[in-house]
Amino acid sequence: MALEDLKKQRDELNTKTRELVEDSRESTQRVKKLRNELRDAKKKRDEENKQVQELKKKRDEVNHKIKVKVDELNQLQDGIEDAKKSMGTGFKEAKKQLERLEWQVQTQVLNVKQEEKIARKIEELETEVGSSEEFFEKRKGFRNIVKGLDALRKEAQGYHEQMLQHAKASETFHDSVQDVYKKIKAIEPDHKVISDRIRDAKKQADTAHKYFVTEYEKVKGERVAAREQSHKERVTEMRKKADQLMAEFKTGRKLTTDELQIIAGYGGD
Repeated sequence: MALEDLKKQRDELNTKTRELVEDSRESTQRVKKLRNELRDAKKKRDEENKQVQELKKKRDEVNHKIKVKVDELNQLQDGIEDAKKSMGTGFKEAKKQLERLEWQVQTQVLNVKQEEKIARKIEELETEVGSSEEFFEKRKGFRNIVKGLDALRKEAQGYHEQMLQHAKASETFHDSVQDVYKKIKAIEPDHKVISDRIRDAKKQADTAHKYFVTEYEKVKGERVAAREQSHKERVTEMRKKADQLMAEFKTGRKLTTDELQIIAGYGGD
């Protein structure tokens, strides 16, 4: 193969190598950009998951308070039922009657029988009124706990709804992570193929270059040898010419200036 063809082949392989290197650089930049996106998506997903865990903790704490309040309600309900069973039906009338008897004892002079009768009645009314007051007091407490329980349930629901929002956001970022990861995986095999092609193309280019240099040195050597041989042959020829001119000069022939220079340059006898 001629040197020009070898040079052309080497240059084409070098061009192909440079093109593959550029493709590899672009592929590397795409992977780098995608890895940055992957890192950002993971960070945001982890932040959302952290919010979910914190809100879940708060929700669970409130739910624990709700459980405690429900237990209190159950206990209070039992007390209310007991108080309801022991109280009379006419709480207001019994209370008025009790106040009237107490006033009567304090303001009137009564004999022993009257006092004993009134005392027994007062005792009965006090028991009835006390049971009723206990009932109403417990029922009031029950209602207050229910109100507090409603507030706690709203608070727990609020935490739960926020938790669902952050969980949904986390899922969105997780999907982004999976999507970017798939894109990276789709590019990486191509990146490896390009790297392999670069290595092969560079190897071929290096081989072509070495072959070109070897052939160039060979041709150069041949040309130098040819020039040297040609020079030797010319020197030999010119020396013969100088010898011939010198012989003619000795016989008396007049020489031209060029012929004298030949003798001077190539040493005729």
